[in-house]
Amino acid sequence: MTATLARLRALGLVGDYSRLSAPATDEAQTVVADVSGYALSPQSGRLPVLPVVLELSRRRPDRPPSALRVTEADGGWRVAFAFSATDEPAGLTCAPIRPAGETR
Repeated sequence: MTATLARLRALGLVGDYSRLSAPATDEAQTVVADVSGYALSPQSGRLPVLPVVLELSRRRPDRPPSALRVTEADGGWRVAFAFSATDEPAGLTCAPIRPAGETR
């Protein structure tokens, strides 16, 4: 996750980021990061996330993300990346922006 976000920052797609949770493991299937200065703008309540998904998939083709959840956070975005070999992919091109505090 850190390498992916660092690469996107180097490309100018992300201004800054901080990882809020540990890397996904067999036990933990979700990684959460705060992202600021994201170069892509929301459209119709959805945030374009394809560049993030492609970079994650390029770095870990054996474990691509299965879903993304996005909420507004401190002038940027809080993005939860889910990794699951059994779930159907969801929100991998444009993730719906959920209200802050929504857990489902």
